[in-house]
Amino acid sequence: MNYWEECIKEAFSECEIKANEQQVKGVIEWVEGAHENYGMATGKEFIPNPMNSEVDTLKAKIKKLEAMQDSIVTSYAEKYRVNQADVTLSENGSLSIKRY
Repeated sequence: MNYWEECIKEAFSECEIKANEQQVKGVIEWVEGAHENYGMATGKEFIPNPMNSEVDTLKAKIKKLEAMQDSIVTSYAEKYRVNQADVTLSENGSLSIKRY
């Protein structure tokens, strides 16, 4: 049984509305259609989800921080004339060179 069918049948029962199966089916189809068009009718489908906006903001910050990290590691590797892959930047911001 689908969601809207269950809701409509329960609502009819609770409100003591008498309807034959064809009438119930018609109401179910109207409610399903109305639900599908609700976002367009109210404009809600065009309102950005704040969670998605926050995720996009955080992704941009991460990208910026990664670019800064790459720049720092590259500068450090060039300064000490070592391979960039041998330079690590720890979480606390300290730089180190891998020794062989």
